[in-house]
Amino acid sequence: MCRNLERINYSEEEDQEKYTLSLSIINYLKAGSNSEHMEEYFSGKNKIFKKILMNEDLYSSEKIKSIAIDIENTAIGRDMKCLLETVSGIDSL
Repeated sequence: MCRNLERINYSEEEDQEKYTLSLSIINYLKAGSNSEHMEEYFSGKNKIFKKILMNEDLYSSEKIKSIAIDIENTAIGRDMKCLLETVSGIDSL
Protein backbone atom coordinates (compact mmCIF):
# COMPACT_ATOMS: atom_id res chain seq x y z
CA MET A 1 0.00 0.00 0.00
CA CYS A 2 2.88 2.36 0.77
CA ARG A 3 4.36 1.79 -2.66
CA ASN A 4 1.00 2.30 -4.31
CA LEU A 5 0.50 5.65 -2.56
CA GLU A 6 4.01 6.80 -3.55
CA ARG A 7 3.31 6.31 -7.26
CA ILE A 8 3.29 9.48 -9.34
CA ASN A 9 0.15 9.78 -11.45
CA TYR A 10 0.08 11.42 -14.82
CA SER A 11 -3.64 11.25 -15.46
CA GLU A 12 -6.95 11.21 -13.65
CA GLU A 13 -7.41 7.59 -14.73
CA GLU A 14 -4.14 6.55 -13.02
CA ASP A 15 -5.20 8.47 -9.94
CA GLN A 16 -8.47 6.54 -9.84
CA GLU A 17 -6.63 3.22 -10.30
CA LYS A 18 -4.33 4.11 -7.41
CA TYR A 19 -7.32 4.91 -5.19
CA THR A 20 -9.12 1.70 -6.19
CA LEU A 21 -6.07 -0.41 -5.32
CA SER A 22 -5.66 1.35 -1.97
CA LEU A 23 -9.33 0.81 -1.20
CA SER A 24 -9.01 -2.91 -2.03
CA ILE A 25 -6.02 -3.24 0.30
CA ILE A 26 -7.92 -1.46 3.09
CA ASN A 27 -10.89 -3.79 2.62
CA TYR A 28 -8.52 -6.75 2.91
CA LEU A 29 -7.03 -5.30 6.11
CA LYS A 30 -10.51 -4.70 7.53
CA ALA A 31 -11.53 -8.28 6.81
CA GLY A 32 -8.33 -9.56 8.38
CA SER A 33 -8.90 -7.35 11.41
CA ASN A 34 -11.99 -9.37 12.27
CA SER A 35 -9.98 -12.58 12.59
CA GLU A 36 -8.32 -13.48 15.87
CA HIS A 37 -5.60 -15.34 13.96
CA MET A 38 -4.58 -12.22 12.05
CA GLU A 39 -4.31 -9.83 15.02
CA GLU A 40 -0.76 -10.94 15.80
CA TYR A 41 0.31 -9.90 12.29
CA PHE A 42 -1.21 -6.44 12.66
CA SER A 43 0.29 -5.59 16.05
CA GLY A 44 3.40 -3.43 16.14
CA LYS A 45 2.91 -1.98 12.66
CA ASN A 46 3.07 1.63 13.83
CA LYS A 47 5.69 2.72 11.30
CA ILE A 48 3.75 1.23 8.38
CA PHE A 49 0.52 2.89 9.51
CA LYS A 50 2.25 6.25 9.81
CA LYS A 51 3.93 5.85 6.42
CA ILE A 52 0.60 5.02 4.75
CA LEU A 53 -1.05 8.14 6.16
CA MET A 54 1.95 10.32 5.30
CA ASN A 55 2.09 8.99 1.73
CA GLU A 56 -1.64 9.52 1.33
CA ASP A 57 -1.15 13.14 2.37
CA LEU A 58 1.99 13.75 0.30
CA TYR A 59 1.29 11.92 -2.96
CA SER A 60 -2.47 11.85 -3.48
CA SER A 61 -4.30 14.35 -5.64
CA GLU A 62 -6.64 16.84 -4.01
CA LYS A 63 -9.61 14.83 -5.26
CA ILE A 64 -8.35 11.61 -3.69
CA LYS A 65 -7.27 13.38 -0.48
CA SER A 66 -10.88 14.42 0.03
CA ILE A 67 -11.91 10.73 0.26
CA ALA A 68 -10.75 9.03 3.45
CA ILE A 69 -9.04 5.65 2.91
CA ASP A 70 -10.37 4.54 6.29
CA ILE A 71 -7.29 2.68 7.55
CA GLU A 72 -8.26 3.81 11.06
CA ASN A 73 -10.95 1.10 11.05
CA THR A 74 -8.44 -1.73 10.76
CA ALA A 75 -6.68 -3.52 13.62
CA ILE A 76 -3.62 -1.36 12.97
CA GLY A 77 -5.62 1.85 13.20
CA ARG A 78 -7.40 0.80 16.38
CA ASP A 79 -4.14 0.65 18.32
CA MET A 80 -4.06 3.82 20.45
CA LYS A 81 -0.26 3.80 20.72
CA CYS A 82 -0.04 3.64 16.94
CA LEU A 83 -2.42 6.58 16.55
CA LEU A 84 -0.55 8.67 19.10
CA GLU A 85 2.80 8.05 17.42
CA THR A 86 1.29 9.08 14.09
CA VAL A 87 -0.03 12.45 15.27
CA SER A 88 2.82 13.41 17.61
CA GLY A 89 6.58 13.68 17.45
CA ILE A 90 8.93 14.09 14.52
CA ASP A 91 7.38 13.72 11.05
CA SER A 92 3.86 13.68 12.44
CA LEU A 93 0.71 14.53 10.56
